[in-house]
Amino acid sequence: MMAPPPDPARSAACDRAPRPATGWSVACARERRELAQRGARICAGLDAGVERFRTRALGETALPCLWLDATYLKVREAGRVVSMAALVATDVAPCGALTSG
Repeated sequence: MMAPPPDPARSAACDRAPRPATGWSVACARERRELAQRGARICAGLDAGVERFRTRALGETALPCLWLDATYLKVREAGRVVSMAALVATDVAPCGALTSG
């Protein structure tokens, strides 16, 4: 004996009905929020250091050696994944110390 064909109106309504959250899905959502908040805190700390590096005075600084490099990374921007350049500059001060930014 074959089952009767599904009622299109009922199946469409059932497809749109939200499923109840399970303990596992709630825990995953909570963990995603915590990771996003942790990432935001880390980036805020990095932003201040990068800004200090970018705006430091170089007028009287002697830089006998400077290396420049770049690579492209996939990043999320405005809800889309795009390719963005990451630039790295490393210089050697006269005392031999390396700085990067």
